[in-house]
Amino acid sequence: MTLYEIDQELLALMNDTDPDTGELLASPEDWDRLNMEREDKLEGTACYIKGLRVWINGFKEEIRSLQKRQKVLEHKEAWLMENLKRSLAGVNFETPRCTLKFKKNPETVRVTDREACMRWAETYAPDAIRYAEPELVKADLKTILKNGVDVPGCELARETRLEVK
Repeated sequence: MTLYEIDQELLALMNDTDPDTGELLASPEDWDRLNMEREDKLEGTACYIKGLRVWINGFKEEIRSLQKRQKVLEHKEAWLMENLKRSLAGVNFETPRCTLKFKKNPETVRVTDREACMRWAETYAPDAIRYAEPELVKADLKTILKNGVDVPGCELARETRLEVK
């Protein structure tokens, strides 16, 4: 039986009353049986969650380890590529096993004087400047709200979370 089904049966037992006296008609054994099943399901689900967390943490650690190894290999590749570029000095190289060719990349913008470029763009090309959106600092707002200040469009909220240990 699922937790949902157990909860539905418990609800049905609570609603199964004598119309004259309002007394519950279900036997104590039925209540005990359903409550024990419910406790077993809750405990089993919680233990399963704990097991999943072990797997998740193992995966996270393995990912961190692999990312470190990846970063080392990427640095090694970049160093070797620079070494080849320096050694070839712009001359293509070819063997039966590999081909090394120099190709031109698309043009990119290299800003050499940011201040001068910004002044020019403000006057002649304002669309070339992107301004960041202002961002609310929720920690500061929380302190203000806790001090009793009414902030329009803001409120303190407390949500619940389920903790499994």
